Formats: sequence, structure tokens, C-alpha cells
Amino acid sequence: MIEILPIEELRLYCAIRDDLTIPDGKWMVQAGHAFVSTVEEARKLGRQDQITRYMEHGQPKIVVKAKNEAALRRAEAECKAAGIPCYLVTDAARTVFTKPTVTCLGIGPVLRSDLPKFVYRFQQLVMFDSEIDDLIAALREVEPILREAIEQEFPDYIRQERERREAILAKVRSILETF
Repeated sequence: MIEILPIEELRLYCAIRDDLTIPDGKWMVQAGHAFVSTVEEARKLGRQDQITRYMEHGQPKIVVKAKNEAALRRAEAECKAAGIPCYLVTDAARTVFTKPTVTCLGIGPVLRSDLPKFVYRFQQLVMFDSEIDDLIAALREVEPILREAIEQEFPDYIRQERERREAILAKVRSILETF
């Protein structure tokens, strides 16, 4: 019997500081900064092919915990040494913090197997149902902004996706008309 192994997918990672206690909504905003900014870093590094592959395959995002700021800085250094796009997020201290504070690190797009060992060992963040509900509500609020940014950054991809969907709908309509 032949075993079919899943193809490893490109992912974005956000490593958040486990030693900070801030409101969930603030974490969501910080993670948003990390995800968007690390894609921008990948673009600056000429990784358009990786970004396109990532965008075309579900755009998986993983949030992991780093012990503290020192762990984030080490992860950043190891990712840069390995040539992996990353972006260290520093909050500007407009709302929660009294001074600029490093909160998280965006990484990718990258295959999990290509992560530096130190980062690979970070534990995935687990949320409770109420936190998931809060996250969904926050994502709904920022969706139009993210959609506009993606449409501006990847117009060809958006056009191709719309054309693909229209072709599928046309085929479905055609099949339905035969009944």
C-alpha cells in the first residue's frame, strides 16, 4: 500500500511574549501587526513566490508563546541568520504601555521544518471559547482593512481568484440547467 504524505505548507508564525499581561484585543492587534509586517518583510526580501504560494494555500497562521523579550530577540536573530523573513513588533505606547514595548515577532512565510530549532520548540497558544469569540469579532472589524491592503498588494492574485470562482460558478450553473 502506498502512503500519501501531506505536502508541508508555508505558514506565518507570531511569537508573543508570555510574560506580558495585556487585554486580548491588544494581543490581536499586535499579532495583526506581526503577520502583515512579516509579509512586507518577505516582499522586501524578494520572496514574492513564497508569498503567492502562501496566499494560494489557505494562509495558515500559527500563534506561539515566547518566554520573554530576550526569547523574541533570540528568535529574531536565528530567523535572520537562517534567511527567514521576520519582523519584531514594538508597541508605540499609545494605549496600554507607558513606554515602547516589544510585544511579538512575526515569522514567515516559512515551512515548519525550516524554523530554527529554538523557534520550533515554542508552544502553540491555546485559547478558550470566549477568547476565540473575541478574536472572531476583532477579525471581522479589521477584515475590510486587510482585504483592501491585500487587494492593493496582490491585484493579480485577487483577479485570478475572482476569475477562478466565476468559472466554477459558471460550470455549476451549467450543470444545474441540465436538471
